[in-house]
Amino acid sequence: AAQTANKQAAQAAKTVSDALNQANTASQATAKALADAQKAANEAQIANNEAQTAAKTVENALAKMKVEAAAEDNRRNTIYTPTKNKDNNGIKDFLNGKDIAKLDKHDKASYNEYKVSYNMTKKGFFDAINNRNRNNPEHWSYTIGYNAGNDYARGVYDASHGLKQRKNDSPYYNSGYNGTVAGLAGKHHKGAIDFKMGYNMTYKQARNKFPMYVSSLKGIYIHNDRNFSEDTRVRLLRKKNRIKVIGISYTKSGKLRYITKYGYITGNKKFVKVAQNKVKNPK
Repeated sequence: AAQTANKQAAQAAKTVSDALNQANTASQATAKALADAQKAANEAQIANNEAQTAAKTVENALAKMKVEAAAEDNRRNTIYTPTKNKDNNGIKDFLNGKDIAKLDKHDKASYNEYKVSYNMTKKGFFDAINNRNRNNPEHWSYTIGYNAGNDYARGVYDASHGLKQRKNDSPYYNSGYNGTVAGLAGKHHKGAIDFKMGYNMTYKQARNKFPMYVSSLKGIYIHNDRNFSEDTRVRLLRKKNRIKVIGISYTKSGKLRYITKYGYITGNKKFVKVAQNKVKNPK
């Protein structure tokens, strides 16, 4: 009986030990589960913080875009509106390409205002087209001239790089664009000309590039239209021909064409390269 009781006691002790071990294992599993849960919670918090930061960044970017858009709208609206004010007349005369008016002996004070306005508009315009920083932003006539110069320079850039003309832009942009296109092609713009002073200036600058000479790297065709096809071919030029170029044009898709006295040739650098301008005039 005593031996049986001892066995039962040992068995009970083992059962208790096993139960304690199982409880300890369960406790460790619970602790690990809690640790994993805490880690997941921390990661979720970090992700949430990053999402909030990204959202704030987007919000700030949108706010900046709105400010820039408002500034652009304001810039576009800051275009001269004629009035009887002498100060405004100085702006108008410069932007219309007129020489500065002569002194009115009976209105010297107003003339001084007019002269300052004219000269500040002129300074702003030429600071912009020569890529100089704004030096006199406190003068509204300078700012108007600077804005007009920026528009003009953008028009010159777009035309020089074969980009499409922007619609509904300022007359100064149109002047720079149309003057450049006309000057490069050697043909004056048909239709009304905005800001004639700027148009004439960029036309002359563009014409100063010519004549220039290119050399054919491969056999190329002269075409009678800037939009090439087999039907527009006029004659074949062999490799290493030097060709006198009298103008430049672009297709609607922006492809460069050189204008010769015989027609158009490609401006693709794989087929032609600019030659020395001191070469004697080729046939």
